[in-house]
Amino acid sequence: MQITRVLFDLEQLEDDVIDVKAEIKILTREETGNNVFPSCSTDGKQLVFRSGRPGHKNLYILDAVDGEFKSDGGI
Repeated sequence: MQITRVLFDLEQLEDDVIDVKAEIKILTREETGNNVFPSCSTDGKQLVFRSGRPGHKNLYILDAVDGEFKSDGGI
């Protein structure tokens, strides 16, 4: 499982709209394994999530826009 960011224009969300244009970016790398339970910081700039990448479940922080990791290990 990977964590993705989806950007879209809220004005496109109307009752009769079927197609909404969106930008999708995968924030975590496929080779890192199971990345789950993301939670956004109050300012929306970072995410904390659980991953089992070193073989043990740890929490990780990443940039919510670029997907760059803010730490190499658990917190």
